[in-house]
Amino acid sequence: MSDLIDEITEMTSEGILNWILLLTIFSIITVIGNCAGYKHPISDSLVGIVILSSIVLLSVFFRTKITN
Repeated sequence: MSDLIDEITEMTSEGILNWILLLTIFSIITVIGNCAGYKHPISDSLVGIVILSSIVLLSVFFRTKITN
């Protein structure tokens, strides 16, 4: 497990792809949870997830640019 975390924290193209994969899995689980648990429409959940995912991906992108 620690190897996966080390790999994700390294800002290589593979590390960024791992971030995107984890973010996608998290987003799907969150949308399903919002729809099933709180009875929110999928479209409303997707809007929020897209905003949050964009913020996370921008921060990962800027981290690669600032640290390199």
